[in-house]
Amino acid sequence: MKNSCDMIRDLLPLYVDDACSETSKQLVEEHLSECASCKELLAQLNNHDVEDELIRERNTVVTQHNKEMKRVAYTVGMSVAAVLMIPILVTFIVNLATGRTLDWFFIVLTSLFVVASLTVVPLVKRSNKLLWTMITFTISVVILLMTIAIFTGGNWFFVAAIPTISGLTIFFLPYILYKCPQKGILRNCKGLISMVVDSLLIYLIVIVALIYANATSALATALLTVTLSLILPWVLFLIIRYLKMNGFTKAGLCVGFIAFYNLFFGSIIERLYNNYTGLRITHMDFSNWSDNLALNANIDFIVLMSLGFITIVLCVIGATRRKPSAVS
Repeated sequence: MKNSCDMIRDLLPLYVDDACSETSKQLVEEHLSECASCKELLAQLNNHDVEDELIRERNTVVTQHNKEMKRVAYTVGMSVAAVLMIPILVTFIVNLATGRTLDWFFIVLTSLFVVASLTVVPLVKRSNKLLWTMITFTISVVILLMTIAIFTGGNWFFVAAIPTISGLTIFFLPYILYKCPQKGILRNCKGLISMVVDSLLIYLIVIVALIYANATSALATALLTVTLSLILPWVLFLIIRYLKMNGFTKAGLCVGFIAFYNLFFGSIIERLYNNYTGLRITHMDFSNWSDNLALNANIDFIVLMSLGFITIVLCVIGATRRKPSAVS
């Protein structure tokens, strides 16, 4: 009986977890019908009160720890905010004592908003810290530029703010779109939204810069140049994002389009700004590397041949791999 009990007690944990075979289960049940000691041990194994209590205690400790960490972070954030108030007060007192207007006071105040967006906001926000940091940092930088422009009497606010917003948008917008899920058709168009916004901002930069430089007469040519320049990234984006092909084929198409684009883009720019007609590559002359037109034509031919070879290699490799890459 002793040996039988030892064997059954070894099987009881598996029996409780329903992880033993039917033969072992039948053997355990037959033994339990005759052995009160093993039956009592089974009852103890089925009693989850201790385990539940440990889980409750663990959850309580984790919750209290999280609350304590949030309290500490909030306290540190408020302390940093209090420290940032010192230069604000000093600037305010100095401005009043010297009889000046509060111009430098507001400039210091808005500059400290930028600092606060990178220090206080991540500490006091309990969720989406990076998202709120990006948003508040962008807003505070724009407010700082506006304040400086107002108190220095400059008319350069838009020509400074638009490129700044554009640069920050390139880095921040994809993450913001990722953290802010859209419904319906917008759910799968986050990359497209980012490309549209970035493209519009580039147009806006050119327009603002030309207005600031009083060169609106060149606006049509400049916008046409921007449009031609954006064709390349847009086509590459559409190929990579939406074509259901394997990576090698997509890469081959991208390289091939770059070769095609480089062949015609340079010629169009030459026509717009230098009044040259025809394809620039037709002026190719490997015996002449001193003339700018011949030099550019020679380079165009070398690039075209190199990219054309790479395109063929990638497409051949892609043709041997029929499984398309998943569209993310």
